[in-house]
Amino acid sequence: MTAPNEDHALVLAARAGSQEAFRAIVERHSARLHDVVLRIVRERADAEEVVQESFLRAWRNLAGFQFDSALFTWLYRIAVNAAVDLAKRRRRQAAVSLDGGDGTFAESLPSHDAPPAAGAQREEALVWVRAAVDALPEPFKSILVLREFGDLSYDQLAEVLQVPKGTVESRLFRARARMRDWLIEKLGVEGAADLLPEEK
Repeated sequence: MTAPNEDHALVLAARAGSQEAFRAIVERHSARLHDVVLRIVRERADAEEVVQESFLRAWRNLAGFQFDSALFTWLYRIAVNAAVDLAKRRRRQAAVSLDGGDGTFAESLPSHDAPPAAGAQREEALVWVRAAVDALPEPFKSILVLREFGDLSYDQLAEVLQVPKGTVESRLFRARARMRDWLIEKLGVEGAADLLPEEK
């Protein structure tokens, strides 16, 4: 992660008109932003679009960044909001049910009737976990993605999502509970046991 003083210097230089400084900001933070956004929107092209749009918004609003949070936290806030908006639009366009009831979603899931070959067990587990995350409605999906895959602390989550820390804890608890219930419904208690995210 970039040291705060390095980000501070880059922001000041970018505000003064240095495109090179802003390019350095993009290079330092784009990969991490892309990873988290991809978990929300699921399509690589959509993730790239969201990240590009997020940096464009950041460039336009750089003068408003007050250094009251880490730069990556501010960028995350912009990117997550853009990703959630895009994911909502995509779901409306595709008329995808949140419970995974549409045909395309169901066809993407592995059959649980026959036990998978040993080499495919990890891949199957990843498919189920991704499906469970995809089935979460907002705001539970984005907060779980940020916590589990973005590795943000509770304080950072509160900054990114602009909610109290208690709300972060409550949403994470409810997100994990919904994910657990979905996996148990699909796989049974034993099948779901090894797939649930651990508390961090």
